[in-house]
Amino acid sequence: MAKVRMAVVLVLVLAAVGAGMGPAAALDERNVRIYVPNPEADTVSVIDGDTNAVMATIAVGDRPTRVLSVGTPWVYVVNELSGTVSVIDVAKNAVIATIPVGLRPAGGDFSKPYGELWVANEGSDNVTVIDLRTNTVIDTVPVGPAPWELKFAFHGEHVFVTSRALDALYVIDEDDRDRVATVAVGDMPVAVIQPFNSHTKAYVVNRGSNTVSVVDLSSMTVVKTIPVGLDPVAVSEAPVAGTKLAVANKGSQSHSIIDIVTDTVVETVPATVGEPDYRATTFVPPPVISGQTWYSNGAKALSAPPGSAVTLYAVGALEGVPYVLTLSRPSDWPCLHRVALLNDATVVAGPNGLVGRVRGTIPPETPPGNYTVCFRHSGGVTATGVVTLTVT
Repeated sequence: MAKVRMAVVLVLVLAAVGAGMGPAAALDERNVRIYVPNPEADTVSVIDGDTNAVMATIAVGDRPTRVLSVGTPWVYVVNELSGTVSVIDVAKNAVIATIPVGLRPAGGDFSKPYGELWVANEGSDNVTVIDLRTNTVIDTVPVGPAPWELKFAFHGEHVFVTSRALDALYVIDEDDRDRVATVAVGDMPVAVIQPFNSHTKAYVVNRGSNTVSVVDLSSMTVVKTIPVGLDPVAVSEAPVAGTKLAVANKGSQSHSIIDIVTDTVVETVPATVGEPDYRATTFVPPPVISGQTWYSNGAKALSAPPGSAVTLYAVGALEGVPYVLTLSRPSDWPCLHRVALLNDATVVAGPNGLVGRVRGTIPPETPPGNYTVCFRHSGGVTATGVVTLTVT
């Protein structure tokens, strides 16, 4: 059986140069970068994903603990002790802005259309909202004592925030930014997810009680508590079968695989000895068309004729398992109205087993036009509204 290679940060980032940021960046298929925070050194290491060599070391704020990224030319670093977010230009590998947030910022997530970054501030009991177009703070949202991890729902308008101090899950309405519920969960909740294939449930990882709380979103109550391994720290959608979650158990060096239909652990997979939990690491892989170099200056999109082979990157791959790549008109985000389907593509894992190259073919009958490329594994979307493809 293939080993689950789980990365909690399931995002795809375009390592590109934004509009107005200077000359276009030439990035080939091997240009995969991994950004790792070094809390004690106040730096971020940039690692070449193919050679595992350190490409650069970037000074950031005081005690960087989390790196966040999405389909922009920037990587965002959460600095716990300085109460800031450092913005790294991935083309220059340099900090281009420092955004003040609240006290002891912890988790964060991007709004689903990727227009905003929300950062939970454990020390000031609020959430900072950052506009990704300007990299400026546009709002501060009170949420309650000690917010820790934050995650946007795949469906609906909810934002989920865990509180380690209260052993609770705050549910925030994204539009009016009011707290609509506080749900008591297990001991020390550190991670939360609403799976793509579940409109009605959220899952909260409780590090202190070694459990996962299943929250019914209609009643805003815990309907089941699932025992997992020791010291669970993170959760992601596992790339199998469409109804599975993978919980990373740091203490027992394993992954608990949860079936969200039965809400039971159906398998426990040993992790690589010493494998980190990946909450702080982010990957910056560029998309390319096979056999070509991809250029971007913020205006040029990927383009290829029907029938072309396409190579992209996905994070959190199970080696040898098919991914499904779909095409959707950009206005149909999040890929609810698919107009074309790339063939299933087998993941070819990178050298560290975490960044997989996903290859597919544009169907010959695909009409010309602009599309959004959607990555789907286990029924979930790894990246949506991030990569655009012009079929010529």
